[in-house]
Amino acid sequence: DAYQGRESDLVILSMVRNNLTFETGFLDQFRMNVSLSRAHRMLIVVGCFKMFERRAADPRPGEEFVHRLIDEFRAYVVPAHEFLPEAAQ
Repeated sequence: DAYQGRESDLVILSMVRNNLTFETGFLDQFRMNVSLSRAHRMLIVVGCFKMFERRAADPRPGEEFVHRLIDEFRAYVVPAHEFLPEAAQ
């Protein structure tokens, strides 16, 4: 929330969340808009893609945007074991 109105060349967005109920926490479309629109050159999103895919399959009212984001990001997903080979161990 404190980043609203500011921008940077590189933004690393931590969406690290992985739980059995697939809860996205305080994520909403307004926070996502701020988070995803602050990078001038590169945006890196770190998180559990499978968790967000499952959440997008059964969105709650007001969370339809999660499904759209999943569709947009799918082409750019790099699994952890490819990005950091030591993470596969």
